[in-house]
Amino acid sequence: MPVILHQIRVSHIWTETTPALLRPTSAPPPIPQLTLPAHYERAFQNARLAETGSTATEEWPLGGPGPPLTVPWEVRDGRLRDISNFWFRTLGYRDYSAVSPERAWRAQIPLKIAHTARVEVGNGHHRVAVEALCHPLANSVAVSQLLNGEYTPAAAAGLVASVERGVRYRVTDRPGGPWYGLRRFGPELLTRLDRARRGVRACEPGYSPDPFVLVTVVQGSGNADECRVVDGGEVHRLLEALATRGTLDEVERPGSPADRAIDGRAHRGGGMLYGDDRARVVWAPYRFLATGRCRWLGCYHRNLTLSTALTDAWLGVAAWGAEALRQGRLPVGGDELVERAARLLGFVCGTGGKSNVVYRSRSAAAQIRDSGLESEIGQIRKYSGISENLSSTIIKPAKKDRPAGPKDTRGHREKHR
Repeated sequence: MPVILHQIRVSHIWTETTPALLRPTSAPPPIPQLTLPAHYERAFQNARLAETGSTATEEWPLGGPGPPLTVPWEVRDGRLRDISNFWFRTLGYRDYSAVSPERAWRAQIPLKIAHTARVEVGNGHHRVAVEALCHPLANSVAVSQLLNGEYTPAAAAGLVASVERGVRYRVTDRPGGPWYGLRRFGPELLTRLDRARRGVRACEPGYSPDPFVLVTVVQGSGNADECRVVDGGEVHRLLEALATRGTLDEVERPGSPADRAIDGRAHRGGGMLYGDDRARVVWAPYRFLATGRCRWLGCYHRNLTLSTALTDAWLGVAAWGAEALRQGRLPVGGDELVERAARLLGFVCGTGGKSNVVYRSRSAAAQIRDSGLESEIGQIRKYSGISENLSSTIIKPAKKDRPAGPKDTRGHREKHR
């Protein structure tokens, strides 16, 4: 029985650290400040009162009733809509909706834009959702696509590639607004978010890596043996194509699956969490073959999206903090932000050869390793008085020769300023 994919989720996550958020403003910006503990705690308390899921009636990210920010978990009628293992493990409370603002600050929990952006897809027939997170010193935007149908591996790879290469998007809050390709759409949303947080139109980009891309096969069918990841086989080539957003024909000789494997819960029954420098593909046939459309896989994709955004935000603080220290000293409010990032990055990665894993997947640890910021992280940890060495998982292994394949040659994203 051939492998057929019925539902695929694709998320592109952009995160940008903006040190200018630390500067005092002449008037309160539309979105409250989060960079100092007192500011954050007040905003967190107000965010508890905001509704979730309301649609922006004017220009996004503002333009709706109530506070502009809400808590990042789903609340309905004042109660948790569902228990998310991500927030449960991050905050250590099963009823994390009752977490104190002080503890949320220590964990650097972002607040979410309360109003949903309405997105129009110009030449596609799939659903698109936008989520925006405001970290104390950074912004994240996730653009997620839900692809339904019946796709062979070749068709699935081509469809995911088209999400970046051909589809156009726009927010429908502006009559006749411009269309964007995905690589410009995400940065445009970040620009809007930055303006609303600082109350000025001039933007000052900080640490802003390429978008991180997550692809999860949520529903599929086929023979279990055909779905196994075999070196050089069709599924292996499919995962490489999805990770690089290329077509199956562009994958000639992908590297060994062992070099791409990241520890995680997908590793059963021939599945794996397949990793590239800024991409992950979740392939868990033991889940989607047994249950059809798998809710667990949808939750796993969601949790990876959150962990990716938080980790990139902390990495950005590390990059900024290390540079500020080299130039002299941190501005007012910077010390605690740097210490929080230093401790949280260590918590995810592990110290002294032990790993206090917040998330069972080691995707975030690999994300830290691949960031190239080992020196900067070490510098802010030393400045913050943290003596433990990070786990060896952060030490980047020697780059192995990689056979020719569809490696993304587009380079870093074009600055959107």
